[in-house]
Amino acid sequence: MKKIILPSIFAFGLLFSCNNDDDSSIDNANIVGTWNIVKTQIQYSKDNKIVDQKLDACEDKNTLTFTNDKKYSYVSYEADNTGKCVIEDTENATYTITDKKIKVVYGPDDSFEAEIISLTKNELVMKSNYGEDLDKDAKDEIEIYYLKR
Repeated sequence: MKKIILPSIFAFGLLFSCNNDDDSSIDNANIVGTWNIVKTQIQYSKDNKIVDQKLDACEDKNTLTFTNDKKYSYVSYEADNTGKCVIEDTENATYTITDKKIKVVYGPDDSFEAEIISLTKNELVMKSNYGEDLDKDAKDEIEIYYLKR
């Protein structure tokens, strides 16, 4: 689930503000830094309906960090038995950005890809395959991630 939210990515992913589609128009430096997921949505394939997903208080603390040397880390939080938010998991990976797409690679057979819809100094929007067919039309839904610094 965290890799779905990621990017779980990640992700994973979505927003680049640019005027043309070549790689040179993407300012990779804008993605460098730590991001918080502020909102996620599911877009249903059957009717394109978009539904907000609720983040709990601990999920609001989840962070994605991108570095200049193409390293990526994701820290997720969950509530312990007292309700306090504690680190659930930390994942480290590498990333590449090509043609408005970001790919986070966790290992040889484990990666996350997202389309960058918009990227500004303080906001990143990405969309990726949700990995499930919730509306039973034989097509996976799309997840949209909104991140802020």
